[in-house]
Amino acid sequence: MSTEEKRQHGQHSPLSSPPERKARRLLSDAFSLLCSLLPISLGMLIYVWPHVQMVRLAYQFQALQQQTKTLQQENRRLQIEVATLRSPQRIARIAQELGLVVPQNDQLVVIKRQREPDASRSTP
Repeated sequence: MSTEEKRQHGQHSPLSSPPERKARRLLSDAFSLLCSLLPISLGMLIYVWPHVQMVRLAYQFQALQQQTKTLQQENRRLQIEVATLRSPQRIARIAQELGLVVPQNDQLVVIKRQREPDASRSTP
């Protein structure tokens, strides 16, 4: 028997009772609401996400700038320290404290290096 015939004879399908129709209607409305909110939500996400990323990257950039500044200051401090440690006056003072003295000319031994033969000049 078709649905039309059942309606004419007063027979209803199990899903056509009023509470079940109401449940189907609520489900249909919920699905429609979800389908209409989904594009809006996606649009908002597409709009907001780049801005959130931009703010996050700005904070990272600021932190990296501060780190660069700190490292540059540390580098300057270390360069000054190296220059101070290499100072001839400092080295002379420490040598004197250790009892070191400048050698006399007769205490010096000069060793001359022999020239190594140039491989390009050698003849077979």
